Amino acid sequence: MFLFCLNLTGCKPVMRNAILQAAVSSTLGWLRASLRLPLIVLMLLSGLLIAKSIIPWSAAPGSPRYRRVRKGCVMIWCGAVCRILNIKIEHRGRPDFEAGLWVSNHISWIDILALASEQDLIFIAKHEISTWPLMGAIFEGIGTLFIRRGDGEATLKMSQTMQSHLNSGVALMLFPEATTTDGSEVRRFGNKLLQPAIESKTRLQPLALRYEGESKAIAPFIGEDTFIEHLLRVITLKEIQLIISYGPSVHSENLTKEELARNLRGRVIGLMDPLQTSDSSELLQNRHNPFTSLSH
Repeated sequence: MFLFCLNLTGCKPVMRNAILQAAVSSTLGWLRASLRLPLIVLMLLSGLLIAKSIIPWSAAPGSPRYRRVRKGCVMIWCGAVCRILNIKIEHRGRPDFEAGLWVSNHISWIDILALASEQDLIFIAKHEISTWPLMGAIFEGIGTLFIRRGDGEATLKMSQTMQSHLNSGVALMLFPEATTTDGSEVRRFGNKLLQPAIESKTRLQPLALRYEGESKAIAPFIGEDTFIEHLLRVITLKEIQLIISYGPSVHSENLTKEELARNLRGRVIGLMDPLQTSDSSELLQNRHNPFTSLSH
């Protein structure tokens, strides 16, 4: 019937095919969203139970048993969410698993899910994430360290906390840009939270994140997005293609925090695909409203 109506309008074949493709894609997006949304809600509720009950009650915080339980729960839960969202991860290079502080560009909350599904890391995130419905409580429960950006006293306390973790052999994940981008650039790296790595003489692992395919436009958590609005777009995607590129680890000895920040940013930029030059405005225009997809 739909095709018959298009024929009646006198649409040219090219236009008719484009309209049909968009209609089918939109329908598939709705179908994927309707199937995934109940699963995501279930995972959020189970994640809350794990973060607020199972992990805290497993053992004393900081004990070897606590770390093992936390690692297992977080990696299994994040891995399950990644499978529901059909996140396909391609690795380039090999990380230094002995590095204490991992640093990367930052594009989306999806970054955290993908990295946490594979590596035992404590993430450092902006305080606003702790206010997200359910997800904020989950991140807090699994040990995420939240910081209020621009607050000097909070930065000092965070540095002390990071120092304690690094001295205890706990690996941390830091996004020095202090914000998310559309992935077409790597912004200036803040240097204040790099000082603990210098003082603990730990190695740092630089890595670069890059989304491909349709997810290149949808995955970035930028602009005026709320978590719920962005999630509703993400669940319409057929798949999320993420490339994680690892560079050689960096020794922090004999470097100031300013030098270290420039060094790490340069390495992350070097790990990005040189053909990655899309304009930010173009990426924003390619973003869709909730439950709209152009996947095939």
